[in-house]
Amino acid sequence: VLGQVVRLRRARHQPPRERAHGLLVDTVDRFLGGSIPGPGSSCVDAQSNTMHCGRCDNVCAPRANATPVCNMGSCDVRCGAGFAECDANPANGCETDTTSSALHCGACGRTCTAANATPSCVSGTCGFTCSAGFGDCDMSPGNGCEANTNTAIAHCGRCGNACPAPTGGTATCAAGVCGTSCPMGQTLCGTACLNTQTDAMNCG
Repeated sequence: VLGQVVRLRRARHQPPRERAHGLLVDTVDRFLGGSIPGPGSSCVDAQSNTMHCGRCDNVCAPRANATPVCNMGSCDVRCGAGFAECDANPANGCETDTTSSALHCGACGRTCTAANATPSCVSGTCGFTCSAGFGDCDMSPGNGCEANTNTAIAHCGRCGNACPAPTGGTATCAAGVCGTSCPMGQTLCGTACLNTQTDAMNCG
């Protein structure tokens, strides 16, 4: 059968054969000096057998976080759940934990990114932690932590904390603290900006 490794017991007087009709022939008596102990022959599929991958006795070695496999006569690995071979180096097996790697989150090459934040990967899903002074106030992961809570009037100090504007003036946010601004010549009296030079109720 094509693609199989054949171990063949034969009499010493027969001429050796190394290859015939696509079969690989391991002449056991050649390696053991004519002494053939035990059963004399066995056939394995060299295309898929991990102990004889591509040729007799070519063992596919175990690798980290993986199960060795023989694929079409070449040793390869089958990664365990939550791991992947992302660096194209079979020697170190399935080196990447795709459940926690922000560079390979859920799959090789799937990088977690987020504006104004530290990206993370939890259970194969990207996430992030906002940097100080920023917040994800629109709850849209695609734009990360879009709000500057140090200066955003609608999210001053924290998401949703809108600064009220006084009558006749404007609201401000500085260092995460709400404030107000009145036009030149006016003063904040309660919740309104007034001209204390002319307002009879707030004179002076």
